[in-house]
Amino acid sequence: MNPQTYIDPKSDNETDESTSNDEFGWLKEGTQLLLAFFDQDPEASKYIEKIFSSHLDNTPLDKTTGINLYNALSLYLGEKNTEFILDVINESLEDKNILAHLKTLDFQVWKLICILFSLYGQKFQKYRNQDSPNSWRLIFPTINYAYISNELLISINIEKYNGENTLYEESPSSFIQLISIMLRILKQVPASYIVDEVDEEMIDELRTEYEEFAELIVS
Repeated sequence: MNPQTYIDPKSDNETDESTSNDEFGWLKEGTQLLLAFFDQDPEASKYIEKIFSSHLDNTPLDKTTGINLYNALSLYLGEKNTEFILDVINESLEDKNILAHLKTLDFQVWKLICILFSLYGQKFQKYRNQDSPNSWRLIFPTINYAYISNELLISINIEKYNGENTLYEESPSSFIQLISIMLRILKQVPASYIVDEVDEEMIDELRTEYEEFAELIVS
């Protein structure tokens, strides 16, 4: 909301309605965009269901099938419509009010999303709750001093959820470079995605670790 815009005093009901509209603004915008696509292709709902079916009916939803589903939908619908449909399904897993509000916007879009949610909602929920097989599960660090080469080596054995182990052996300076690279990569991720997963406590912990390390090196 533009802070320079003058808002007349409203009753409690009017204020609640305004808050609701702000909360579901993305839903209204996405619905209008999808309806415009439906106007161009009246059989779009049938094809969207078919794309979902071909990718998810006999296959568990994981990163690979998720990417394939996204790419197939985007090829037909475009990225914005694809992201809207997937976002509504995902968000409705936590907030059923989204589907209720969607019904007030357009019945055709609501019907499509409800069908997809009924058929594949459980797969989406299971996918959200599982850890990626390639994510790290445990880290076992070891610090060794190589007398012959006169250097310090830090070994990190990373155990992944799929049971695989990856070993890294680096010097302290190499590890600092690796940390810097990781932070630069994170800076490329849209802030909205990071805010959803990273809380203030995690940032404070990271800041404390850095400050303690920097003080150790400087002193």
